[in-house]
Amino acid sequence: MARYDKPIVPITRVAGALCVCFVTASCLRAGFAVKEPTLSGPGQDIAAQIAAGDGPGAAAAFAQLDGDGAKVAADLAFVTLDRALASSSPAIRARAIDIVASHEIEPLADEVAGLLGDPDDDVAAAASVALLRSHPAAGRVASDLLDSASDSARAKVVAGIGRKVGARAHAELVVALSDPAARVRRAAAMALGGLGEAGDGAALWAVATGDPDGRVRSAALRAVARLPAADGDVRGALAALDDPYLGARQAAVSVLAARKALAELSAAARGADLHVAVAAALAVHRLGGASAAPVLSRALHSPLWTVRAAALASVKPGAGHREALSLAASAMVDDRVEVRLAAAKALASLGQVDRARAEFLAILEGPGSSLTREGDPSTSPSQRSAAAALVRLGDPHGAKFLASLAGARDPRVRGAAIAALSAADTVPPALIAALADPTAGIRLDAAASILTIAPLDF
Repeated sequence: MARYDKPIVPITRVAGALCVCFVTASCLRAGFAVKEPTLSGPGQDIAAQIAAGDGPGAAAAFAQLDGDGAKVAADLAFVTLDRALASSSPAIRARAIDIVASHEIEPLADEVAGLLGDPDDDVAAAASVALLRSHPAAGRVASDLLDSASDSARAKVVAGIGRKVGARAHAELVVALSDPAARVRRAAAMALGGLGEAGDGAALWAVATGDPDGRVRSAALRAVARLPAADGDVRGALAALDDPYLGARQAAVSVLAARKALAELSAAARGADLHVAVAAALAVHRLGGASAAPVLSRALHSPLWTVRAAALASVKPGAGHREALSLAASAMVDDRVEVRLAAAKALASLGQVDRARAEFLAILEGPGSSLTREGDPSTSPSQRSAAAALVRLGDPHGAKFLASLAGARDPRVRGAAIAALSAADTVPPALIAALADPTAGIRLDAAASILTIAPLDF
């Protein structure tokens, strides 16, 4: 990778670690003055409560703020990320870098740059990808990490160079298609699809037909769908409709759709594989062919609830509005809550917000009075998903339900609730409490959710 990013600083690998001398990232931005958040008054008091592990106290104090709550919340999230970048846990450092990069928190660029030389390859990979376009050493670090012993580090770099370096990293991406780790091959296939170079078709078809991992085959097929059409694409996609991995069969439909193979799609829509049939029928409709309603109706009569729910999840505006509304409404009496949830989401997407809200509320109030082995109130994934849907609709019942789960003993439940609260219009006190969570990963999830609602303003 050094061929397209020549660093102006020496980089060497010593005892498995990367030792880096660098020009700080802030020096690369002419005229950029670092302005770090400052906490004072109530914000400082809340920060002290968080530092002491008093989440409920911090949440209560935050709830009493007037006017500047969003800024205080964002500043508290900033402080959380700053501390996480210096964590003793490599996983936490890497996760913090990802959040800093995704939210473009430039005042922490120097701290991220300092982690280019981290002894843990996953951390160094996260840092190099985050700074690929702004730090002169990042490209060389990323290049070195393509030979890392860490599968996750290699996958991170491959995805990053595909997204940020593009065609200049073409040779490295092709090599990564043969990586021993499935996650790296999958990242390479997805990246090559993004480049859209016709010459990559043969290599991607070789992966689509010969890789032992279904997820990799699926990624290769979806990548082919993004390339210019080539001889053999339709024939290859038809063969892939028999792939044992469902994701690959559905990806084969995307290839047929990209090639506008209307006859082949119509035949697939008549097939016994209802997951494929629904995808093919919808593709036919998008291409100006027959309505997908008969195939969707057939799927909704399947004895498998997973098929019924998946069919409803595929309903989007433009798929025949009146017919789609009728199908979604008919599923509101299904005996499986997962199917009713999918029907309500379909109705919401089709503009029937009041009907959808009523079903989401009914799901929240459904069975869930028992206790889990952790001592938490029992909630189903469908209830949590319904609450998240209510949050997106701006209904306060959803945020209240998720806030009650943010204090659950099971960290998986807390984490799911914190992530779902990112769709709220304003920062709920539960996210402030979560900044004091005993689990570091959940503190980071809370910081990310806060910054989604209330971005930092520099």
